[in-house]
Amino acid sequence: MKKRHSRPSNNYLRPQDDAGAGAGTVHSPSYGGPSALLPDFMKLRRSVSSSIDDQVEMSEVPQVFNIYCRDTCIVHLHALGLLGGNIAQPGILMEFVLDFLKVSSEQERCAKVSVSLVSEETLLRPREQRRRAFTRQVFESSEITLSLERCSFTFNVPRDAHPSFETNLVRVRWRMEFAFDLADGSILNWNLPLNMALLS
Repeated sequence: MKKRHSRPSNNYLRPQDDAGAGAGTVHSPSYGGPSALLPDFMKLRRSVSSSIDDQVEMSEVPQVFNIYCRDTCIVHLHALGLLGGNIAQPGILMEFVLDFLKVSSEQERCAKVSVSLVSEETLLRPREQRRRAFTRQVFESSEITLSLERCSFTFNVPRDAHPSFETNLVRVRWRMEFAFDLADGSILNWNLPLNMALLS
């Protein structure tokens, strides 16, 4: 029986940028032809209140991430429904579209994708010496992708989702977790941090 192992995500995130910007950078390209494939809600613009009560206009624009296995880009990930700065809102409709690229090695083909929306609450000053973290999975789905060129996951963020915040006692964070099961039996894990915010 072949042993399965997980590859860390930090070394496999690169932006979709021909200039080769540093890892962890988010690149939001302008869309031409591919924009016709995007849902209508991506073209909407809304007015929201900032922390200083000034009215600012924020647009829902797709963000594109290249996900690498070793030195090979295997997936273009399109994150739809987020505002600038990876801001998500309770109740908002989100969609993640994954375009699977042709790879030279069959071992690098993606056989299955698992996606989950996770909240994490960390006690920064527990009675014990070490910090304690509690995670909650509010959405989960998976898809067999061995014969697919594209798949997508669409869901609504729960309306009762707590906003992201941090005090000297506790910290609440959100993230999207992606797990790519590769044909060689290994698993590539990748996370997208989110900033959950209440915008009126």
